[in-house]
Amino acid sequence: MAKIVHVLMSEYRVDSRVRNETSSLVEYGFDVDVYCLSGKGLPKTESRDSVIIKRYGLSTKFRSLLFLSACISMLLKSMRSKIDLVHAHDVNALPVAYFLSVIKNIPLIYDSHELWSQAHHKKRNIFILKIVEKLEVNLAKRARAIIAVSDGISNYLKCYFKNVNVYTIRNIPSYTSPGEYDLFRDEFGIEKNRIIFLYQGLMSETRGVNTIIQAACELNNNNDVAFIFMGDGPMSSNILKTILSLKLKNVYYKGAVPQDDLIKYTKSSDVGLHAIKNTCLNHDLCLPNKLFEYIAAGKPVIVSNLTEMSEFVLKNKVGLTFLEGSSDSLVSSIETAVSNKDVIDSMRANVNTINATVNWSNESKILISIYEDLLCES
Repeated sequence: MAKIVHVLMSEYRVDSRVRNETSSLVEYGFDVDVYCLSGKGLPKTESRDSVIIKRYGLSTKFRSLLFLSACISMLLKSMRSKIDLVHAHDVNALPVAYFLSVIKNIPLIYDSHELWSQAHHKKRNIFILKIVEKLEVNLAKRARAIIAVSDGISNYLKCYFKNVNVYTIRNIPSYTSPGEYDLFRDEFGIEKNRIIFLYQGLMSETRGVNTIIQAACELNNNNDVAFIFMGDGPMSSNILKTILSLKLKNVYYKGAVPQDDLIKYTKSSDVGLHAIKNTCLNHDLCLPNKLFEYIAAGKPVIVSNLTEMSEFVLKNKVGLTFLEGSSDSLVSSIETAVSNKDVIDSMRANVNTINATVNWSNESKILISIYEDLLCES
């Protein structure tokens, strides 16, 4: 049985991508450990879905000291362990994973959860960013395989890293919840005739939450719609204030729900919204996990017209698009869906059709194939 180590430099409370990948590897027969950072109230070692999670680093309020001590501990502990392959999640895990691969003479996989070099880095030191950028390029070139979340990002990374071994594994949920749910109507007393438009995820400006709330304001007197904002983030209080101050009668706020309950709430909506803004190339080429959460729940979508996301939606005819950042354009798309029931019914049917192929089971086969090839070569 091959021993696999996944490295991520977070406390690993919730990370659906890491959970999906490691669970699939265990189901296939691999022995999988996750190395991550220690955190307040979290055990040093725990088991989730037969995946062993090991947390490293000093208990300190200084993030840099926690990070450095964790890296040293991970490397020292690995000296005495049998490891056949190491899998780094994001650029901050790449250095320690690379050194581990050199020390143990094993294959390295770099799982780039985003297009880091072209992402929006607020309040970061330019000098530090340049160092990390060069470090990522130099280490990623040495990876035996690189994994990205969309074809657009994969194609970019092949040129950027000068590494042809780049594969796409999309952020598609692995969990399901059979049956139908109507949790929002039950909780908020929303009438049956209203079409529920749901935004779930981080409440932030770059996710286009302002665009959605502006559209909701414009449609406040439309008795055929209701809007749900579900999640937490820096704009949560602003959304609540807007709902109260403008007395919006068709807009509701729901805090973040446990991961295991999420799909039940998603299924309780009618149409999923994603209004992420094109603030950087990483956004333009992204395929967000929220998009696939809507699809997995059987819901059509209305999304901003970013390159990868709009191509997926329009190609599969599972939703409508609107001009990113434009509440007027979003209103127009919503009104198109509301005014013609056949539009939503057709998109919903297409969603159900593609769910037969656009699912984690198929994505995990790509992951397993990469592992088999690398382990056979080594």
